[in-house]
Amino acid sequence: STAAQQSARKLASLLSPSDPRFFQLANLCAIHGDYTTAIPLMERVEAPFPQSYYVNYNLSLAYLRNKNHAKAAQALQTLVKQHPRAEAYNLLAVVQEERRHYLEAVRAFQKAAELEPGNEN
Repeated sequence: STAAQQSARKLASLLSPSDPRFFQLANLCAIHGDYTTAIPLMERVEAPFPQSYYVNYNLSLAYLRNKNHAKAAQALQTLVKQHPRAEAYNLLAVVQEERRHYLEAVRAFQKAAELEPGNEN
Protein backbone atom coordinates (compact mmCIF):
# COMPACT_ATOMS: atom_id res chain seq x y z
CA SER A 1 0.00 0.00 0.00
CA THR A 2 1.08 3.58 -0.43
CA ALA A 3 0.93 4.15 3.34
CA ALA A 4 3.40 1.30 3.87
CA GLN A 5 5.64 2.64 1.08
CA GLN A 6 5.58 6.12 2.61
CA SER A 7 6.43 4.68 6.02
CA ALA A 8 9.30 2.66 4.54
CA ARG A 9 10.69 5.71 2.75
CA LYS A 10 10.41 7.79 5.92
CA LEU A 11 12.25 5.14 7.96
CA ALA A 12 14.90 4.82 5.23
CA SER A 13 15.48 8.58 5.35
CA LEU A 14 16.11 8.34 9.10
CA LEU A 15 18.55 5.42 8.95
CA SER A 16 21.98 5.04 7.41
CA PRO A 17 22.34 2.23 4.83
CA SER A 18 25.06 0.78 7.08
CA ASP A 19 22.54 0.45 9.95
CA PRO A 20 21.30 -3.17 10.15
CA ARG A 21 17.73 -1.88 10.56
CA PHE A 22 17.94 -0.33 7.09
CA PHE A 23 18.49 -3.76 5.53
CA GLN A 24 15.77 -5.25 7.73
CA LEU A 25 13.41 -2.62 6.34
CA ALA A 26 14.41 -3.49 2.76
CA ASN A 27 13.89 -7.20 3.45
CA LEU A 28 10.51 -6.55 5.03
CA CYS A 29 9.40 -4.73 1.88
CA ALA A 30 10.65 -7.62 -0.26
CA ILE A 31 8.92 -10.24 1.90
CA HIS A 32 5.65 -8.39 1.31
CA GLY A 33 6.29 -8.26 -2.43
CA ASP A 34 6.97 -4.52 -2.62
CA TYR A 35 10.04 -4.74 -4.85
CA THR A 36 9.59 -1.17 -6.09
CA THR A 37 10.49 -0.02 -2.59
CA ALA A 38 12.78 -2.91 -1.59
CA ILE A 39 15.22 -2.96 -4.51
CA PRO A 40 16.43 0.66 -4.29
CA LEU A 41 16.85 0.23 -0.53
CA MET A 42 18.82 -2.99 -1.01
CA GLU A 43 20.98 -1.33 -3.65
CA ARG A 44 21.80 1.42 -1.11
CA VAL A 45 22.81 -1.25 1.43
CA GLU A 46 25.02 -2.96 -1.12
CA ALA A 47 27.22 0.14 -1.49
CA PRO A 48 28.65 0.03 2.07
CA PHE A 49 28.68 -3.81 2.09
CA PRO A 50 29.72 -4.89 -1.44
CA GLN A 51 31.25 -8.15 -0.20
CA SER A 52 28.28 -9.22 1.94
CA TYR A 53 26.90 -12.57 0.87
CA TYR A 54 23.57 -12.00 2.60
CA VAL A 55 23.01 -8.53 1.13
CA ASN A 56 23.90 -9.58 -2.42
CA TYR A 57 21.98 -12.86 -2.30
CA ASN A 58 18.82 -11.10 -1.13
CA LEU A 59 19.23 -8.33 -3.70
CA SER A 60 19.58 -10.99 -6.42
CA LEU A 61 16.48 -12.76 -5.13
CA ALA A 62 14.54 -9.47 -5.20
CA TYR A 63 15.68 -8.85 -8.78
CA LEU A 64 14.51 -12.35 -9.75
CA ARG A 65 11.11 -11.95 -8.11
CA ASN A 66 10.74 -8.56 -9.81
CA LYS A 67 11.45 -10.30 -13.16
CA ASN A 68 14.69 -8.36 -13.67
CA HIS A 69 16.57 -11.47 -14.76
CA ALA A 70 19.52 -9.66 -16.34
CA LYS A 71 20.33 -7.78 -13.12
CA ALA A 72 19.80 -10.93 -11.06
CA ALA A 73 22.20 -12.89 -13.27
CA GLN A 74 24.81 -10.13 -13.16
CA ALA A 75 24.62 -9.85 -9.36
CA LEU A 76 24.75 -13.62 -8.90
CA GLN A 77 27.70 -14.09 -11.24
CA THR A 78 29.64 -11.62 -9.12
CA LEU A 79 28.39 -13.26 -5.92
CA VAL A 80 29.47 -16.80 -6.85
CA LYS A 81 32.97 -15.53 -7.65
CA GLN A 82 33.24 -13.96 -4.17
CA HIS A 83 31.27 -16.64 -2.30
CA PRO A 84 31.08 -19.96 -4.20
CA ARG A 85 28.14 -21.45 -2.32
CA ALA A 86 25.68 -24.03 -3.58
CA GLU A 87 22.69 -21.85 -2.66
CA ALA A 88 23.98 -18.98 -4.83
CA TYR A 89 24.76 -21.30 -7.75
CA ASN A 90 21.30 -22.80 -7.45
CA LEU A 91 19.67 -19.36 -7.61
CA LEU A 92 21.89 -18.47 -10.57
CA ALA A 93 20.69 -21.63 -12.30
CA VAL A 94 17.06 -20.67 -11.71
CA VAL A 95 17.72 -17.18 -13.13
CA GLN A 96 19.50 -18.58 -16.18
CA GLU A 97 16.64 -21.00 -16.73
CA GLU A 98 14.17 -18.10 -16.60
CA ARG A 99 16.33 -16.28 -19.18
CA ARG A 100 16.26 -19.44 -21.35
CA HIS A 101 20.04 -19.70 -21.05
CA TYR A 102 19.81 -23.43 -20.54
CA LEU A 103 23.48 -24.33 -20.88
CA GLU A 104 24.45 -21.77 -18.23
CA ALA A 105 21.61 -23.05 -16.04
CA VAL A 106 22.85 -26.65 -16.28
CA ARG A 107 26.41 -25.55 -15.47
CA ALA A 108 25.22 -23.61 -12.41
CA PHE A 109 23.08 -26.56 -11.21
CA GLN A 110 26.10 -28.86 -11.66
CA LYS A 111 28.32 -26.51 -9.66
CA ALA A 112 25.71 -26.37 -6.88
CA ALA A 113 25.58 -30.17 -6.83
CA GLU A 114 29.39 -30.40 -6.68
CA LEU A 115 29.48 -28.02 -3.73
CA GLU A 116 26.72 -29.84 -1.82
CA PRO A 117 26.53 -33.40 -3.18
CA GLY A 118 24.29 -34.59 -0.34
CA ASN A 119 21.64 -31.91 -0.92
CA GLU A 120 19.05 -33.20 -3.38
CA ASN A 121 17.40 -29.78 -3.72
